[in-house]
Amino acid sequence: MSIVANDWKELFSEFPILQASLICRDITTNLDGQKTFHHELHKISQKGMDQFILVNIWRGKNTSEQRFYETIDLIGPDGENLSTTKSPPFHMFGPSYRHYNYFAYTKFIFPKKGTYELQSSLYKESSKEPPFKNDNFFIVV
Repeated sequence: MSIVANDWKELFSEFPILQASLICRDITTNLDGQKTFHHELHKISQKGMDQFILVNIWRGKNTSEQRFYETIDLIGPDGENLSTTKSPPFHMFGPSYRHYNYFAYTKFIFPKKGTYELQSSLYKESSKEPPFKNDNFFIVV
């Protein structure tokens, strides 16, 4: 393995893995703690809806406790940032640990039709630079 590959391997061994990311209308949890994601969304009416939720599921990778936070930027079709949301800090303990971040948008009215982007950035609590970014897209009709 090259030196650059080893550097990347070490960098990302400290960070959790994004296991899944989806946009849905609602989430429920049963008495056993199992989650159900209702009505996965790909298209949303320009009039908006009562709510939609972005769910990011993180899986721990390292064996030592780390604290992270995540920010989500909602970007409009013209590249304008319509909203920024930050999660509370969360711990990641190891590979068997899973953490859910929920970002709810309530009665959000979209300025125009087009493709919108939800940009996710993951940070160590003590850092200002995100080593991890993820994008989700949906269409407003």
